[in-house]
Amino acid sequence: MTGFADVHICWRCITQLIGNVMFLKGLFTSLLLGIAFASAANAAVHPSHSSMTEVEWNGKSNRFEVAMRLYIADLEDAISVRLNRRFHLETDKDAAKQVQQYLAEKFSLTSGINHNCRLHWVGMELELHDAWFYFEAESVPAKAISSDLVGDGKTVDSWDELLNENAAGSQPSQQATSGPFDAVHIKHSALTEVQPEQTNVVSVTVGRRTSSAILTASNPENSVSLRQTGISKAAVKRIE
Repeated sequence: MTGFADVHICWRCITQLIGNVMFLKGLFTSLLLGIAFASAANAAVHPSHSSMTEVEWNGKSNRFEVAMRLYIADLEDAISVRLNRRFHLETDKDAAKQVQQYLAEKFSLTSGINHNCRLHWVGMELELHDAWFYFEAESVPAKAISSDLVGDGKTVDSWDELLNENAAGSQPSQQATSGPFDAVHIKHSALTEVQPEQTNVVSVTVGRRTSSAILTASNPENSVSLRQTGISKAAVKRIE
């Protein structure tokens, strides 16, 4: 009888052990799935080494209004290399100045032959992982200017509000009489020096015409034509 009792007790131990193993296996599987889901979600929010730049032509100021989103960690690495010291976007006293100088070297947008690009700084807005930089790009004859950013940086609450304020004091240029243009030349090589696989997507809208370009380390410049979209801003707002 003692032997049967011992066997019964051992069998109960084995059964309990198997149950614990199965529980731990299920817990481990759930943990792996959770990690995979979090990684996938993070990748969806922050595509691997890519930036987005939205450009719209303002016929009143005769400038392109630019909103550029860059990944903060990569931007800090790029400017750190440029300065030969560690740069932090949130804490450096001259952060806005450093960003302006960096973008002046890496980005340009022109609408005429033998034109240079003058960038007029508007401001910046920091998010958790990304930063939005707002400025205006003015296409002017090459002999008139050098490609520099001007103005002091500040945190912004409204892109439209800042652009309206900045455009209020602008004067019409000679380019205003030339009418709409059919193509623009874009240069965008930001972050490619620290991330060779970096892709910079630029979307340009002029009235009802729009086009886009994907620029990389091997192809940092491109001239894009503007095509009719067939949809108005009012229609876009209704859809949204």
